[in-house]
Amino acid sequence: MTDNAKYGNVKIRLPQDPGQAGKAQIQSYINFLAGFNVKALPVTGSKETRAEPVAAQWQAGNFDVIAADWNDEYFSQLESFPSSKFKDMVDATSDAFAELVQITERDKLVYPAFDSLTNIYCEDIADKTDTNKHRRYIAVEYSSIAPTVFLEILDDGNIVRVEGEYFRSDKVSVLENTENFVKFAGLPDSVIYVVLDEEAETFRNELRNRGYRLKSADNDVRNGIAKVSTMFSLNKLIINQSCKKLIEQLQIYIWDEKAAERGDEKPVKDNDTLCEALRKVISTVVYNKRRFSAGSVQ
Repeated sequence: MTDNAKYGNVKIRLPQDPGQAGKAQIQSYINFLAGFNVKALPVTGSKETRAEPVAAQWQAGNFDVIAADWNDEYFSQLESFPSSKFKDMVDATSDAFAELVQITERDKLVYPAFDSLTNIYCEDIADKTDTNKHRRYIAVEYSSIAPTVFLEILDDGNIVRVEGEYFRSDKVSVLENTENFVKFAGLPDSVIYVVLDEEAETFRNELRNRGYRLKSADNDVRNGIAKVSTMFSLNKLIINQSCKKLIEQLQIYIWDEKAAERGDEKPVKDNDTLCEALRKVISTVVYNKRRFSAGSVQ
């Protein structure tokens, strides 16, 4: 909590031990750290092998350590490694260094926790309009300068599924967009809420006149991204393989490096409309219905 407040978006990397026990343990840690940018990576190789890269840089004088009351214990463990009884601080140093030097395109992704294996499903939901089994929402991203997109969201109280998508880049009238929405969403009684920005006033009025219940989108970008990241990490948010455009956008949705240099943490505004719709519906009506452990985003 303190590091996030001081430094902004702090990455947390956890080592995952092999076997089922390691998976269960890491799942509990990720659950506890809900709301933070956390990932787990399997441990490979011996502790000595993993420490070699950081040891080389340490010996070359490329490390500085902040003076603090924990220094003696830290240095003692490093100096007695690998024969020391306790090695956790060495392991943590090795993993932190590996994370820092791993400058890849994946590190730039807004949602590195999104996994094309665990967060994508194949079967369509047959009874998706049954409000006794699912809370069904439609997320809308609508403006005069960006593509019009709709997402169909099914929430059974445990798993949230993105069941369908609509994407149209050419400009059409408000009336035509409304008709397209009705075809996509179905009857108003099958939709708990339509989530969209207050600025889309004309379109909101059309939907309201058709009987749909509206919810103004939560536009706290950073908090919303943290909530979506948490649900991806916990495998509580999955996407139908038919939502090809959303999956494509998630895989190229990156942080704006130039904005970061100015101290402004935000994603690149390009090919992001479906990602925006997903963030808004999760943040507005889905995430806060769940109970996560201490450390969760409020």
